[in-house]
Amino acid sequence: DGSLIDNAANGGPELFFRNNARFSHPGCIPDQPVTPLNRDVTGAMSDGYYIPAQQNSRIPAIGTGGSTALTIPVFMNKTISNIDVFVALNHSDLSSLSIYLRAPNGDSVRLISNYSNLTVDNNLMTVFDDQADSSLTSNKYNSLYTKVRPENNLNSAFGGGNSQGDWTIRVIDGSPADTGIIYTCGIRFNNTNIREKNLNASLFIQGFYNTAGSFLISDTVSVILRHYTTFAKLDSAKSMVAANGDIHLSFANISNGEPVYVVLNHRNSLETWSAFYNAFTYSGLVTTFGGSASLAFGNNQIQVDDVPLRFGIFSGDINKDGLVNLNDIILVTNDASNFTTGYINSDLNGDNIANLNDILIAFNNSNNFVHLIRP
Repeated sequence: DGSLIDNAANGGPELFFRNNARFSHPGCIPDQPVTPLNRDVTGAMSDGYYIPAQQNSRIPAIGTGGSTALTIPVFMNKTISNIDVFVALNHSDLSSLSIYLRAPNGDSVRLISNYSNLTVDNNLMTVFDDQADSSLTSNKYNSLYTKVRPENNLNSAFGGGNSQGDWTIRVIDGSPADTGIIYTCGIRFNNTNIREKNLNASLFIQGFYNTAGSFLISDTVSVILRHYTTFAKLDSAKSMVAANGDIHLSFANISNGEPVYVVLNHRNSLETWSAFYNAFTYSGLVTTFGGSASLAFGNNQIQVDDVPLRFGIFSGDINKDGLVNLNDIILVTNDASNFTTGYINSDLNGDNIANLNDILIAFNNSNNFVHLIRP
């Protein structure tokens, strides 16, 4: 299928590929996927890119006409100063494709449309970069395996906006006579060498959970990532937990594949560790606490609802000493006696006032010797 012949023609060795191996450049081989040649080291390829969990998707999604969309969730909350897009696909007719990037706010930019190579190469594996040396022109390149400027400027459309949210790369197949595969794609913000890591967690908080409506009163929760053997603090972030218990955070100091314990902290709840350590991947990390007591280390949660079955982290550790005891009860009682209101640590059920309801939560957890459990 391929051979290396002595270029100097001086009798040197002739080498042969085996088992259908070829040079990566497939300019004369139609319908043949290849390994990307884009070794864009200075462009942080690919550690700097957020990529979708879904890979190897058919173009179009069904049938022989239509589109394929891949969603890329980004939890990093930063102002966009620069954006680059990576796309890797194979299609039997590149000239029938149009590719768009859609931002969380609905704004959209067309990256490429109706592009043709000089050869029969059916692969497109490139980085769309506003600052690239090469412009996007049909019948100009043998293969599009390098950085190229997109059809429309990315930074003009998205610069100054926010990176957080679900981004979508959509490939539209305008011809009903061919198909292909988008292997993967990605987005890089602000020329970062290593993207921040997504964490998608689910949790509930005792007292803040409303059993009548099966929802959580939203509040800020801090998450600490700790090393799986030394338990050293590696990174931390905080965000609002939603009414359905979901919280989305982004971490800058964690490497792919690094195992960590996920530790929850709330203003008046007991510190709670994940039952197991897990590692971040390119698509992030998903961890759940609320579905079972066993998802917290030492089963250290309390059931907050029967239908649906849900568990929450214990409330009442107001002074953050790792246990709920008389000291916490006194703090709540004093604020209740003074009719203290507002965003206060002694408010254990999220109604912005310290009263008997909060005293009862702390008293019951104290009687049950609720305390921090960790590895």
